[in-house]
Amino acid sequence: MDVVHFAETHGNDQDRIRTNAWPYRDYLIRSFNEDKPYARFVREQLAGDVLFPDDPQATVALGFIAAGPWMRVRCATSARTPSTGRLAATWTATTW
Repeated sequence: MDVVHFAETHGNDQDRIRTNAWPYRDYLIRSFNEDKPYARFVREQLAGDVLFPDDPQATVALGFIAAGPWMRVRCATSARTPSTGRLAATWTATTW
């Protein structure tokens, strides 16, 4: 959760609550407790809806893409980096 900068609020100066953040948090905890294989864990978070269409938890795993800090200025603009940069940094950090 720390690697993807997960939070139940948006952070920054406009710290709004993310009312629907809890399913992703619960997915992470459940995956760790079930000792889910790392390869499956990664696939679910990057393309769970496509790779595992019959598993509703794989869709919840896509919360990874929205879990980082966001600023609410002119719709949703990443406060950190574009999604591809965040994806690369996250999986590189996790792998190391």
